[in-house]
Amino acid sequence: MPHGGPQKLDGAITYTAADGPESAVMIDERRCIDPQSGSLFAYAVEVRSEGAHSSAVRRTIPAMPAP
Repeated sequence: MPHGGPQKLDGAITYTAADGPESAVMIDERRCIDPQSGSLFAYAVEVRSEGAHSSAVRRTIPAMPAP
């Protein structure tokens, strides 16, 4: 999705769609637990698109730019 580049928001990195429907991806470096497996991860990821919301946890985020 075309975006305006990474933005720092409350300690997280956020990418927001430059045009089209409201879409955003937020990557937050914080410990979180996967509710299905119980595994501990280093990052929380949230995706919002056209009113829908999804969240996940990740161990690593490859090639994540510095804020």
